Parts: sequence; structure tokens; C-alpha cells
Amino acid sequence: MDMKQHYQLTLYSQMGPREGCLFLHRDGDGSVWGTLSLAGYDNPVRGAWDGAGVLTLTHSLRTAVGDHACRSVLHLEGEELRGTAELDGYRMKWFGTPMTEEQTEESSRE
Repeated sequence: MDMKQHYQLTLYSQMGPREGCLFLHRDGDGSVWGTLSLAGYDNPVRGAWDGAGVLTLTHSLRTAVGDHACRSVLHLEGEELRGTAELDGYRMKWFGTPMTEEQTEESSRE
């Protein structure tokens, strides 16, 4: 079973909020993979949902100055995703909401 999930995300970084999209494919066993589009870069993600609504992802965050290894832990609260990204000793907050079909189609055309 391959289930798709799409979220509009905001990363609250030291440089200010950064808007992006998270596109996930989810297997029946809870494993996930997909793409995090942020700051003009597409970053592959891998991870897993646990049974309690926690999504843990490992991924890179590409910026103008390089690639940074990152671990994000997101909690599903209703339909919202909230959590933290940890990289290079920093913690930043994530906030996300599900994308509508229309938003998903617009993002895939860009």
C-alpha cells in the first residue's frame, strides 16, 4: 500500500521563516520517503511514522552555502504537523498543514 501525503511547511530558521512543501509516500509498515522542497532546493527524505503520530525524517537541507545533514521530528496534532529540525547543533521549529489537491497540482507544475 503506497499512500501519498502532501504538506505545506514553514521552517522557522535563524534567517526568518522559510516556506516549503513536503511530499511523502508511506508504506503500510510506516516507512516513508519523498521530497522536502525548501528555499528553492529539493531534498530527498527518508524516515518512519510510529504508531503514536510521530514522524521522524533524516534528510539534507541544502542552502546557498552547502548541504547540512538534518534530523526532523514532527508530531501530527489533528491535521497539523509540528516539530523540530536539528542540524549543526541548532534546533528550528517546523509547522505544517495538509495541502489541498489544487495546491499539490500547482507545486508539481513549478
